[in-house]
Amino acid sequence: METLATGDYNLEMSTPSGCTDQIMVNIPEDRDATLAIDVNTIDPLGEYALTLDYNGTIAEVIWQATPGLSCLDCPNPMVSITESSTFSVSIVDEEGCLAEAQVTLSVNDIENIYLPNVTTSQGVSGNNRFYP
Repeated sequence: METLATGDYNLEMSTPSGCTDQIMVNIPEDRDATLAIDVNTIDPLGEYALTLDYNGTIAEVIWQATPGLSCLDCPNPMVSITESSTFSVSIVDEEGCLAEAQVTLSVNDIENIYLPNVTTSQGVSGNNRFYP
């Protein structure tokens, strides 16, 4: 079947025995479906909240299964990751339009912090006090 232009069409259907029926079908004007994923950092060590931003009414949400994602069919999942990961989502709106988006999240690695656990109290060196 070829792609049809916007407008009204008369659709005729028939059975193998020759019965026919007709209905009027309207192909609506195509609109620019725009989908984005907003990221809210809960914890820079790997906790994020994702929110879908769409210029229509979402009817169905399908996240690609990725470890750390809290759900596969909700518009605002939580994410908990230990390494950089890419999350992809597809939505279908109430008019049947499909839109897709993806986002890559990174984990901020923190270098080890070393604190002294021994001090001297004899006053002969600068190591006689402990500061947190």
